[in-house]
Amino acid sequence: MEKPPKISVIMSAYNAEQYISEAIESILNQTFSDFEFIIINDGSTDNTAGVIKSFKDERIVFVDSLKNIGMISALNKALDSARGEYIARMDADDISLPERFARQLEFMDTNPDVGVLGAQMQTFGLKNWISNYPEQVSYFDLVCSCCMSHPTAMFRSSVFNKYNLRYAHGYEAAEDYEFWSRIIRDTKICNLPEVLLKYRWHGNNISVEKKELQQEADRRIKNNMLEFLTNEPWRDKTLKFVKKYKDKVTTLSFDFLKIKRSYGNQWSKWRLYVCYLPLITIVSKAGKTTFKFLGIPVFVSKRNFTFL
Repeated sequence: MEKPPKISVIMSAYNAEQYISEAIESILNQTFSDFEFIIINDGSTDNTAGVIKSFKDERIVFVDSLKNIGMISALNKALDSARGEYIARMDADDISLPERFARQLEFMDTNPDVGVLGAQMQTFGLKNWISNYPEQVSYFDLVCSCCMSHPTAMFRSSVFNKYNLRYAHGYEAAEDYEFWSRIIRDTKICNLPEVLLKYRWHGNNISVEKKELQQEADRRIKNNMLEFLTNEPWRDKTLKFVKKYKDKVTTLSFDFLKIKRSYGNQWSKWRLYVCYLPLITIVSKAGKTTFKFLGIPVFVSKRNFTFL
């Protein structure tokens, strides 16, 4: 029986002919070479399939989907066929640095309690900045923001199998954030402090093209995380809180109060915190407006915050 590879690299590609060649080359040129590279052509209408087929490396496992099933379904399909001890993500328009796998494996092999490991990324193209994700990601870090770069992630397959983890439908453009929000309940998430991936910013990124969809999914993910903390929906808990005053209330609305730390314009020198606290606005029949906060603990910085 053929020995399974140490790593299964999974990548979904849709109409990516312009950049996918560089992405594939960056994986094939890794200093650590014991991997399979599962590439799913997700119903592309351009020459993406032709570019993939032009590579004759036996480590490539090419899956040609004639129908566009979407990134979430494509990634789950790749996960189902992955054989490696570890699973590494890659996007079709980014570039992994040559030492990426070697550095991540070194950390994962010596830290068996860590289930997911990312790294810093440097953008190039229309934008140029370096991420500053926390080295140890807490649950409250994720309540604040998606503090991990999806294409830098390496997962431990045993964690996936134990908890039957897959990407969830209904969170398009934020499927990675939703993924981390569940995974962190069962395992540790960390980021290496060094840059191991170049993230291409070309103006057609999902975070640009589907910004509103991503923001809506972002709010639902944060709500789900808060519900998990309280073991019941925080909105239901709030309704119970005001139930005895229902005859005096005309409006009851729910939102999140966003808090952001700033230090001039020097974002690259300071970590950015965005915290969401459940905010309830109550308008009484007398016209008085009051604000209530659900008692959810949130870690914040000791430095000054500004309310947005």
